[in-house]
Amino acid sequence: MKDKNIVGILTVLFFLLYFLPFTLTKFVAVAFILFFAPGFFLLRCYKRISGEELLLLSIPLSFGISGIVALLLAALSLLTPQNMLILIGSIILIGFTFSTYEEIKLPKISKPDRLVSLIVTISLILMVIWIYYGITTPQYKEVDIGIVEWPKNATINDTLYFKIYVKNWDYDNATLSIVFKMNNETLETKTFSLSKEEEKSFYFVTIAQRGGKNLASFDLFVNGEYYTNVHVYFYVNPE
Repeated sequence: MKDKNIVGILTVLFFLLYFLPFTLTKFVAVAFILFFAPGFFLLRCYKRISGEELLLLSIPLSFGISGIVALLLAALSLLTPQNMLILIGSIILIGFTFSTYEEIKLPKISKPDRLVSLIVTISLILMVIWIYYGITTPQYKEVDIGIVEWPKNATINDTLYFKIYVKNWDYDNATLSIVFKMNNETLETKTFSLSKEEEKSFYFVTIAQRGGKNLASFDLFVNGEYYTNVHVYFYVNPE
């Protein structure tokens, strides 16, 4: 099997390991992807490595070249947490495509090298596309809102109290607004800020003016955009 195919397969595996929710696997994956794979393939784009040089020369130079690439990208402010994987993945893909190889004899492996090369190339391409999609696709961010208290035995002209609970789970320093409506008539708007994982409770107060079935509605806006609505129907006794 070609040595570039072996490293290509390992690269795909380490890309997959990066997305596991474990710090150690992320660390090992980044170490291989950032500080070994780019240099390995770029070195083979420049020079064919013989069997004798494979262990003595190839591995140390791969780490060295990868380190230089990482430093250059960092110096140019191109190596950021947001684009690291897609940028390094693109370099690895280009390097893999144009690199030379050395045959390594492995026992009980009979798959044609062309097929393996094709599989590795397709895997790397799909990996870069997947990472790009994951980075550019806006992640869903959650805010909880609920009606904790509402009138249960009100009469006309009674004061009505509604307690609203809001918690920001994912947004960073979000500006939120709650629009309070009674029977589709806007009565009050409260605007406030919540940092990540912060929660607040608010009271909305009004006077019962209509007997029978009433609707209290609360529209939630996050950073100026409509997010969701909570509402409750309650009954008001006539005088």
